[in-house]
Amino acid sequence: LGGNAKTTMIATISPTDSNFAESLSTLRYASRAKEIENKATINEDPNDKLIRRLHKEMKFLRSQIQSSATIGSKEREALVTEL
Repeated sequence: LGGNAKTTMIATISPTDSNFAESLSTLRYASRAKEIENKATINEDPNDKLIRRLHKEMKFLRSQIQSSATIGSKEREALVTEL
């Protein structure tokens, strides 16, 4: 009932009087288990996360350079090529 996975539980009970205590115990357990909440996280390599963030930043910086009107076209091309 934990970790980064979805869990399904089926609680089966018996309609007979002879299994009342067991059925009640099963229902109590199912009720407690239903209240458990997990926060799943993505298992990823920190280096992959850093690389993805840096690629995103490079894309943003390239768009900023392309939209900048304050520098000449040769300087702009040199900066884009450098990134």
